[in-house]
Amino acid sequence: MKFILKDKQVYVVENYGIPNNSIEGTVEAPGFSGYDISYKINDGIYKKLSDGKVVIDKKTLKNTTLKLMFRLEKDGDIVYFKSDVIPLTQAVVLGNRLEDAYPERFKHLERRMDAVEKALDIKHKEINHIIEETIEVFEDITRKGSLF
Repeated sequence: MKFILKDKQVYVVENYGIPNNSIEGTVEAPGFSGYDISYKINDGIYKKLSDGKVVIDKKTLKNTTLKLMFRLEKDGDIVYFKSDVIPLTQAVVLGNRLEDAYPERFKHLERRMDAVEKALDIKHKEINHIIEETIEVFEDITRKGSLF
């Protein structure tokens, strides 16, 4: 996983997380070379970046959300970067298109949606036919002035 710090936001790209395991990610902060970087997860305490990596442990991944905050310090200058609140499910899917992360599931859903659309189209045609027949019956009744 890679975290890019830019415009006071944390951008998560290149997700390689495995469900139910801890995740390690590298941090890039363009324009902030020489700054000491620390981070906190879900309003916890700040931890210094060790070996240039953020570690998100298995326990944290069991939460329903993930929020990252980075603090960069150099010569009394402090800059903060924060992520949006990221919802977590069984797996963390960040930085990739969902179609790439779950291709088979999406293909299955697309096939089912196609089947539903075809069924709706058939029902729509049947309903239109019934309406047309009903209109013809009422027109006959109106012309004759009676059902008999």
